[in-house]
Amino acid sequence: AIHVHGTLVPYTFHPILVELTEEEQHEYVELSGRISRAYAQGNGDSWYEFENAREALLRKRANILKHATNKITQVRDVIEGLELKKYLLVYAAEGLSPLTEQRQDTQLVELLRGFGLDTEMYDGDTPDNTRKDLEERLDEGRLHALVAMRCLDQGIDIPEARTALFVASTTNPRQYVQRRGRILRRPKRSSSNKDRADLYDFIVVPPEPTPETFEIEKRLVAREVLRARTLAYSASNRLSALEALLPVIAAYHLEDQPL
Repeated sequence: AIHVHGTLVPYTFHPILVELTEEEQHEYVELSGRISRAYAQGNGDSWYEFENAREALLRKRANILKHATNKITQVRDVIEGLELKKYLLVYAAEGLSPLTEQRQDTQLVELLRGFGLDTEMYDGDTPDNTRKDLEERLDEGRLHALVAMRCLDQGIDIPEARTALFVASTTNPRQYVQRRGRILRRPKRSSSNKDRADLYDFIVVPPEPTPETFEIEKRLVAREVLRARTLAYSASNRLSALEALLPVIAAYHLEDQPL
């Protein structure tokens, strides 16, 4: 179990499957076709140019998933259902949506503030002294939520943090395990009533792949599912969390994927 030696609290893991909009699906399918053709063509005249072109297509397609519009709606539903709307860490995608050119972090801050929650942005440009102040305010309950991109990982000390929303997550195991650790710390204050934590992971389900694109799609989805299965494995609701992932696992034949 993850909560060893009493230093970490048990947690509940909530995988949330998100569908793309019609426009996003159309763009995703088109990009998948282009990626599939690029693989089939091989190196062409220049391996270097081919690799760059293919990587650009893969990045653009991955960004459609990261910035999926329906994530914002799903986050709203989660926030509405929370009994305690404070001590929140929210991880957002970097940059702009490739379709709407909107920033996800800005949308999330507006959404949370719309619930009357005192919410601040926390990113790589936030000065160290400001970061420390934001961490302390969240830990003391004077700030309800922090919306961050990538920088709420190592070296952050907010023991009272108890709900994390992975709106856009990483597929790097070291990073997502660190992010989980941010909400599992047992508080130092004896007056604290934190005895558990909640982690919400928003996983976008791509459109049904064609036979030509299946293997490429499978690699992409497998990384997302591996993260979710790893996080589910040590959760107190392990079985129901894994069950929620079954539709994606079955669709991409990931039953034998190693943890």
